[in-house]
Amino acid sequence: MVRGMIDVVGFMPCVTGMFEVAYEIAPYVKYVVASEEHHLEELDEEYEYTWQYLETTWDLKNNTDMRPEEFAVSLVEQFTPCDFPMLVLYSYKVILKKRRTRT
Repeated sequence: MVRGMIDVVGFMPCVTGMFEVAYEIAPYVKYVVASEEHHLEELDEEYEYTWQYLETTWDLKNNTDMRPEEFAVSLVEQFTPCDFPMLVLYSYKVILKKRRTRT
């Protein structure tokens, strides 16, 4: 690690993984890993529809000499994208609508 720099930063939701965010943190971070997937928090209960933290953590634990770029690559390689059918997107809109009417 370069003194004063973070080796790897990962953003799972698409909003935080925008280019503008990466630009702002560029002086402080060597590698940025971001997902372009939109993660539906209420519906993302299934383990397979997210970053595979367990696998990437085990990769790092089992290979303590792993370089930051190798760890960043492992995050990308272990990621499982999710296809959201229209029913899921509709359900998400209903959830948001219910939340707004409660407040």
